[in-house]
Amino acid sequence: MKPVTVVPWDRDFMAGLAAHLRERFQGRFENVLLLFPHRRPKRYLMERLASDERLPKPCLLPRTLSIDELFASLASGLHPEPLRPLSELDRAGVLHGVVTRLGIGPRGSERPFPEAMKDFLPWGLRLARLLEDLFQHGVDADDMDHVQDMAVPTAAALLENLGTIQRAYRRELLDMGGSTPGLLRSLASAKPKEALGALEGSLVLACGFHALSGSEEALLRPLWRADQAEIIWHTDPEVARPGGTPHWSCEAHVRWLKAWKARAVVAEDGSRSPLPSWRTRNDQFSLFAAGGEPEPPRRASVVFHQGFDLHSQLMALRKELDAASDARGYAVVLPDTSMLMPVLHHLPERGVNVSMGYPLGRSPLAQLVETILRLQDGRMPGGYHWREVIALLRHPLLKLLRVGEATPLRVLFHDWEAAIRQGEKYLDPMAWSPQGADPGALALLGRVVEICFTAFEDVQTPRAMAQALSGLASLLLDPLHAGDRWERFVIDAACLARLMDQVIPELHGSTISQESFPPEAVRAMARELLERQRVAFQADPLSGLQVLGMLETRLLTFERVFILGASEEALPGAPKPDPLLPDPLREALGLPAQRERDMAQAHTFYRLIQGAREVGIFYPSGVQPGILDGKSQPSRYVEQLLWEEEKRAGRIIPPGTEPRRLITMPLRGVRPPEPDVENTRACRQKLTTHLRYRGVSPTLLDSFLRCPLAFFFKYLTPLEPLDEVAEEGDPPALGQLVHEVLQDFFRPLLNRPLAPGEPDAARLQALFAEKLAQAPFFRQMPAHARLLLERTGARRLAAFAENSPACTPLELEKRIDAQLDLSGAPCRLSGVIDRLDRREHGLVILDYKTGGPKKPARGFWDDAEVWDAVDAGDVAAGLEMLPELSRKLGSIQLPLYLHALWKATGAEARDAAFVCLGQDGLEVPLFGDKEDADARSLRIQEQTPALAGFVLRMILETPVFTPQPSHACAWCAWSQACTASGAD
Repeated sequence: MKPVTVVPWDRDFMAGLAAHLRERFQGRFENVLLLFPHRRPKRYLMERLASDERLPKPCLLPRTLSIDELFASLASGLHPEPLRPLSELDRAGVLHGVVTRLGIGPRGSERPFPEAMKDFLPWGLRLARLLEDLFQHGVDADDMDHVQDMAVPTAAALLENLGTIQRAYRRELLDMGGSTPGLLRSLASAKPKEALGALEGSLVLACGFHALSGSEEALLRPLWRADQAEIIWHTDPEVARPGGTPHWSCEAHVRWLKAWKARAVVAEDGSRSPLPSWRTRNDQFSLFAAGGEPEPPRRASVVFHQGFDLHSQLMALRKELDAASDARGYAVVLPDTSMLMPVLHHLPERGVNVSMGYPLGRSPLAQLVETILRLQDGRMPGGYHWREVIALLRHPLLKLLRVGEATPLRVLFHDWEAAIRQGEKYLDPMAWSPQGADPGALALLGRVVEICFTAFEDVQTPRAMAQALSGLASLLLDPLHAGDRWERFVIDAACLARLMDQVIPELHGSTISQESFPPEAVRAMARELLERQRVAFQADPLSGLQVLGMLETRLLTFERVFILGASEEALPGAPKPDPLLPDPLREALGLPAQRERDMAQAHTFYRLIQGAREVGIFYPSGVQPGILDGKSQPSRYVEQLLWEEEKRAGRIIPPGTEPRRLITMPLRGVRPPEPDVENTRACRQKLTTHLRYRGVSPTLLDSFLRCPLAFFFKYLTPLEPLDEVAEEGDPPALGQLVHEVLQDFFRPLLNRPLAPGEPDAARLQALFAEKLAQAPFFRQMPAHARLLLERTGARRLAAFAENSPACTPLELEKRIDAQLDLSGAPCRLSGVIDRLDRREHGLVILDYKTGGPKKPARGFWDDAEVWDAVDAGDVAAGLEMLPELSRKLGSIQLPLYLHALWKATGAEARDAAFVCLGQDGLEVPLFGDKEDADARSLRIQEQTPALAGFVLRMILETPVFTPQPSHACAWCAWSQACTASGAD
């Protein structure tokens, strides 16, 4: 039995292995089998051997396999018939049959668990993964008793029969000729003598393993004892020194030596990397040298970059890379692979090779599929929810589909979105047809609707889902519509290939592919498959700047390493809860728990930085938003490195002191928000034009009084309020409908004296119900809101009719156009009076209000502060007290109507009143009976036009349009354009 060979982890493992192979075998590799934990190192080793001038050529390179490939090869030779690989859905289907036949259930065998596949599937997928772990680690599980307090009832029922399920599952797989990676490991490791025979004549070099699983132990240990295998580690050389103190992350190697009763020897210095900058590293010591050893004159440099968030880390990374003249031998390592896209956007314009797995669920393609699935989640008998349809129309993968060289869907989708926002809450996508569109564009639009809507409706089998996804992929790949997108966006192309090569075949070809499920279960199945997929990128060539995940760095060495996002959440990472098998139960079964996973992660991290000449570690320390906001903490591994540096320096190293750099973003003065808009000459000219051709209206003056900035947006800009489907009701539309109902109701009653309470309440309610049922906004409202509005509106209108005083309606919706003299300038006043009545004491103007009345405050007409400014024409004073003026006046609408009626007809109305429909028709008079006739005439004939002219002068002469924040900002149409919106 040969000793374990240790390549010190501050040496290049691939260079050391290549030198070992060259010197040991002299180019005769025909009987050599190299075994790696994964497939990635093979490419690096082959390149080393090919470029080694001391290796005689031509020569037959050694056979190189990953451990999984070796087990698959051995299992195929040990089993009499070929085994068919099963997908995860297949495994869940097999387990469903096993559990059903065994009669397992949470409440005993009389209640089998669970009978329907749709209920079993989530647990079946978890159970299949657990059985894979058992096979991989060579564990023959027993039924686990007394776990009810440690797992939910469903999980406890499965665990109580786990051994029985495992044995039955294994038999079922072999009987049907199916296989899984774990089963292949189990088959090969269960027959070590046959495995030895299959490998007879070969020398196996097991390279770079950190810790062995049960199946790996069962295979490699007999091979090693029979001198058919050699073990080569890349670890702390202290594990080979008797009485040494190896780094704690190498604990697995120490246990390995004890368990095998083996000894380890350190490889010779010939295993050093041939990189030019490493040729003088004879005195390179471990970063964790024992305290009594002298400080080496030259050692690896570790620099810590503390930033607030990912953006600051990327900025510092870019500076480091820009300062480097050549990026050969450099690596950017991402513990969190979701950071790949922002990192790629910040790398310099030079050769970059991505060598890692990227989660398919974060790709634009997966987002498109998720949008389509959400459409089906929210589909109702009336169609699809309008917001989800708009989300689909805005997706770039659809908007950029081509017809020739044009992208016509961009225009069509824009028009469609505008129509949707003015339509109903739920819509039928087949009902919209654009006018005047090109036939090719119409054909493409119809195909998009068919593929993205119709094809996914009522999908009840995995195979039907696969066919729907296949149709989507065909649309995106169609050369008539795709253009050169997939050649330009390589990562998106790889994601699409993964969808077509993995997800769709698994859904289409599984044993449960034609079994019926509820549509929501099939959609959940598709989501889970997409979420589990990772798109693998293989760097080619292996030179230049490498971007890798942490796992992809195993056994690789780089001259300069940048580790980005080294937070505790990523290194080692938060444990994911397992509802089927909690961590304490994993240990009870003999499976590796969170501690073993953390140790493997730690060894990968420390091995990587030990082999680098320079290491840059970037970690966040800012507040991370979430349900429980907290500060992101550096990884425990980073904290240990900092502690080593502080022990070496003999002091605490604060941020900003080398080697602990504090990333500071360039600070510029933060300008305070300036919501005010200057009243320019163009603004005044536009307003003058508006007054000349359209006149002045009470609404215009009220708008300025309430908020000058909102007035600016409404009257002096081309901006329009954003159209939205009124899901919870549309108050303006409801007010308009009530006005129409009352107009139609009172039209037959014009010039007819009405006694108190004489209007027919039943007819008014029927008219309201008829018009309400036809209103588009009413159909968009949810059922409970429709019922509430229908009943409340009918009741309040009936109360309005019953509380109606004696009157004679004279005119309805009376338009008034009067020439007014406002501050010495003639101006046309226009407006519409809801109703003009003749009452006992004279004419009365009525204005219907579904909201509250806006009546001048008590004493307003005699307020000296207000009228002194009006009489003096003091615009500056008026602008200064504008908020108070608006509050005291309420609205100038009814006073202006009274003045306009007097100017147009010569008849002075007795009063005006707000009819509060929301308060059972309560009338709130403008003046009331306490106001004498002379005072009322003064208000109507003199004070009102003077006030209107003063407000108009303020509009024309104000230097800026200033926002006037209030509670009304919550529903202001211009709130998104106003920085002061919502302020108190």
